[in-house]
Amino acid sequence: MQLKAKEIAAITTAVLAFIRSQESPQQLVTETVREVYRPAPFSQWAASGRQAMMDMRKFLQLRLNR
Repeated sequence: MQLKAKEIAAITTAVLAFIRSQESPQQLVTETVREVYRPAPFSQWAASGRQAMMDMRKFLQLRLNR
């Protein structure tokens, strides 16, 4: 079966359009996540609170093992 150049170009364009349409939703989700997710600035108070919680948990674990 012999295909003409215009038919080959049309088939190639259709395949590329299909591939791009499949990639677009994933790219949109990735870009949206990047726009929405912004890490909070570092806070000494938050770090101190987390450290205190970890210390208390460690203390309770050591005390329960006695």
